[in-house]
Amino acid sequence: MYGMLSVLAELQRGLVMANTGDGLAATSIRPGSQKCVCPDRDHRHGREDA
Repeated sequence: MYGMLSVLAELQRGLVMANTGDGLAATSIRPGSQKCVCPDRDHRHGREDA
């Protein structure tokens, strides 16, 4: 039983990591795709490339 749960947990972890990587790659391709909704739009949100 615990072996099956660990297999499913590893599978889910791999899917989350893959989807996160795909999402980060997509936003780096489309700069400006993440709109800033803050009142002060001249700040950098802690990112070096923004």
